[in-house]
Amino acid sequence: MKVSTKVEYGLVALIDIAANSVNGDVVTVISIAERQGISKNYLEQILTPLRQAGIINGTKGSQGGYALTSDPKELKLSTILNALDSNLLNVVFDSSMKCNPNAINAIKHNMWDKLDESFNKLAENTTLAELVEAYNNENMESVMFYI
Repeated sequence: MKVSTKVEYGLVALIDIAANSVNGDVVTVISIAERQGISKNYLEQILTPLRQAGIINGTKGSQGGYALTSDPKELKLSTILNALDSNLLNVVFDSSMKCNPNAINAIKHNMWDKLDESFNKLAENTTLAELVEAYNNENMESVMFYI
């Protein structure tokens, strides 16, 4: 499975917004870009589908930025992934292959279908809060390493 930079950076941006939004304050695109090393222009393109999906709100102006529309504990990874790449949660199996159909069906039913089910279950049961917690733990470990 190949995950696009759009999905990766979208998740990184949401983790950053959740981790740096105090009392619902907005987080600027520039601050996210600087902290995470993502191009500001690319980040704006990535945030658009998240805003359109209702995952974040955007505020324009000098005091503008982005904030989550719901608690990170309520925001499922599946919702985020569907907003960023609607095909990511679907394992696509090439049924046009010209080999033995019994072998193809055995592979599809015993591997691809199970992989698809496991991935979807993981995405449905993982929240943004869990990713933020892991991010904060990583930050703490890197700070401890340098002390």
